[in-house]
Amino acid sequence: MIRILKHLFFVAGMAFIAVAFTNAYFVDQAAINNNSFTTSTGSASSIRLNEIYANPINDPPGSSNESNGEWVELYNNGDWAWDVNGWKLVDKENHTLVINSSKTNGPTIVPAHGWLVVNRNGDPDFSLNNGDEIIYLYSDTMASIDNFHYTNTTETKSWSRRPDGTGGWVGNQIPTPGATNG
Repeated sequence: MIRILKHLFFVAGMAFIAVAFTNAYFVDQAAINNNSFTTSTGSASSIRLNEIYANPINDPPGSSNESNGEWVELYNNGDWAWDVNGWKLVDKENHTLVINSSKTNGPTIVPAHGWLVVNRNGDPDFSLNNGDEIIYLYSDTMASIDNFHYTNTTETKSWSRRPDGTGGWVGNQIPTPGATNG
């Protein structure tokens, strides 16, 4: 038993040394199968823009106040959860929305093969135009992760990727915040 523990500590130590030289880090998830311990690193590139809801019903009707209903959905193609706290959505006019718990109504973690909805929540520094718009997704270190350019929207419809996170973008879709696009 002591021999096994020594071996485990040696392997763990070597892994942490490797992490220090590669700038990678471990996600706090692991799997134990058949008495073996497996760990992995996630990749920010597994996070993708997945659905954009830029043209909700105006509130009140007839006004141009859409800021509380707009949202962007992220999807995680990876096998490990990813925390996007501090990441940024940027529009074509370089207005920025910082992703935090007030924009996600709670946690900022995109689960493995799951979704996270980022709400505009009336943020005056960022908007999703109903016409020509480009949305960029940047990590907290300002590494470019993904972007999408759309040219028009239909009220109460979304732009969606099909299949989630990997497919092409399709307009005039029924919004599916936090769920599969079909």
